[in-house]
Amino acid sequence: FTVVAAKFLTISIEESLESDDILLNILALVDRRIGKKRILTMSEKMKLKHPAVQYFYELRRSTL
Repeated sequence: FTVVAAKFLTISIEESLESDDILLNILALVDRRIGKKRILTMSEKMKLKHPAVQYFYELRRSTL
């Protein structure tokens, strides 16, 4: 976890979202730099992601 978290802090939020790393995707989704509009427009991309990433996406969407 600490290795991925350190990587998350050094790369852009876009790189984290596009990454194949599940944990990077989740960290990016819960980051407050991702706003409401962006969350709402990501639904098609999220269908292709791992179920854990989809779970956190839906969790974040439900808070909007």
